[in-house]
Amino acid sequence: MNYPKSRIISNVLLAVFGLITFINICNYSQAQNIVKVEYFINSDPGFGLGTNIPITPSSNILNQIHCIDLNMLNNGFSYVYIRAKDENGLWSLTNVVSFFKDNIKPTLADIVKAEYFINTDPGLGNGTDIPITSSTHLSDINFIADITTLDKGFHHIYLRVRNSDGVWSLTNIKSFLKETFSPTPFEIVKAEYFFNTDPGIGNGTNIPIASATQITGISFSADISMLEKGFHNLYMRVKNSEGQWSLTNIRSFYIENFIPAGNIVAVEYFLNTDPGFGNGVNIPITPGNPLIAANISANINSLDNGFNHLYLRAKDNNGVWSLTNIVAFYKDAIDNSIANIVAAEYFFNTDPGIGNGTPITVAPGQNISVLASASLSELSTQGVNRLYIRTKDAKGKWSHTNIIYFTIDHLVTLLSNPIGGGQIDGGGWYSNNYELTIKATSNLGFIFLNWSEGGVFLSNLPEYTLFVNSHKTITANFEEFEIKPGDVNNDGLVNVLDMVWLISHILGETPGGFNHFNADVNSDGIINIADLSALINIIIEL
Repeated sequence: MNYPKSRIISNVLLAVFGLITFINICNYSQAQNIVKVEYFINSDPGFGLGTNIPITPSSNILNQIHCIDLNMLNNGFSYVYIRAKDENGLWSLTNVVSFFKDNIKPTLADIVKAEYFINTDPGLGNGTDIPITSSTHLSDINFIADITTLDKGFHHIYLRVRNSDGVWSLTNIKSFLKETFSPTPFEIVKAEYFFNTDPGIGNGTNIPIASATQITGISFSADISMLEKGFHNLYMRVKNSEGQWSLTNIRSFYIENFIPAGNIVAVEYFLNTDPGFGNGVNIPITPGNPLIAANISANINSLDNGFNHLYLRAKDNNGVWSLTNIVAFYKDAIDNSIANIVAAEYFFNTDPGIGNGTPITVAPGQNISVLASASLSELSTQGVNRLYIRTKDAKGKWSHTNIIYFTIDHLVTLLSNPIGGGQIDGGGWYSNNYELTIKATSNLGFIFLNWSEGGVFLSNLPEYTLFVNSHKTITANFEEFEIKPGDVNNDGLVNVLDMVWLISHILGETPGGFNHFNADVNSDGIINIADLSALINIIIEL
């Protein structure tokens, strides 16, 4: 049966909601047979005067399909009412379902005209024409809008198109600001500065400048003699030949009163414990310029091996001592003999302690060259990692620990269960926290079920997005099925439930386990309203 597409959409809705209606009727009168069902649209003709729906009398009426003629209805919203009568002559409540009738063209009409206007709508077709080439889709259309007559300020540009059926699109709008710019920059003719408080435009202290369109590298001396000690703000601005002032720039600064530096007349040092000012070991110097250089030899014979501290300070001719400077150093007995390197070890990221790293086999010697492989399989830290290496000599002394930084990526392995169930895309090596989308496509005779990792369910959608932060092995699970056009939910039957699933898919809400092969009822490679029409015909014929 071939119906207009507007009628098909309405019939589908009526069939689905009609099923719900009949179930409700049965719940209220389980003990009586339903002997009559009728419907009417928009206006009630009275009980028994509606359009008859042929049924077989029964206490339960399920899966009834009936086509309603909508040809006499205008496009727009309408209401279909359904009620039933039992063998005792009692009528059910009247159920109502609203629906929308519209004519859907099988193909898109060409866009044949485009126009724009600014601020005020002159009426459809009266805007300024935009030259276009007729097409069902328009993109990347460039045009120049004349704004010479507009005042400075904010405005709105509107754009709309018309197709070959004379139908206009919605009007799109964009706001913009018109500003007048001088073709050449004006010269800067004045500059001024002030401190802390603005005396008013033009009332600052003048900065001598030579007029120019750009001023760079201007130096000036600002008189701070009247300012108190502490933080202050310096403001500066310029004016062009049109009398327009720039924004005011600001710089903060601090004023401190300094005493002229005196000559350094004494320098002393001490080790570890401060004996008091002037009681340290004297360092001979020549008094004079504050910037001096002095070399000293500090006697450390009495110090124990280990870490120690050297302190140093100076005094000027005003009797003022400097801050005491400190240098840490390590004293150790030096053995001039060089021992052989007898052991080496490495570890990743965290030090397990001296001697507890992974051993590296070496041939003893004062200088060694070793080629070794470090296993990365047990690393759990993502991204940047650190490899540490150190050696030990025959005297039991360990070297400094050397460090190498490196980055590890993560391997995502994708498996198909069973093998041959489908194609999977997205496996490979990825950087840490990479946002990865993997995709499963069923082979003919199989349907995608879900993604899992280590037996744990992840998603039932063919496309799944995850963040890669470790090595992963993910399985795409498929199930073999019998190809049966119309069995959308893959339950082995073709019925109204498959219609519901197909409608959900067409409306963009695909249920999990949706069988795309069986949903393409007319085998044209596209799942759309035509497949729904074909599915209805299959169900009616069944």
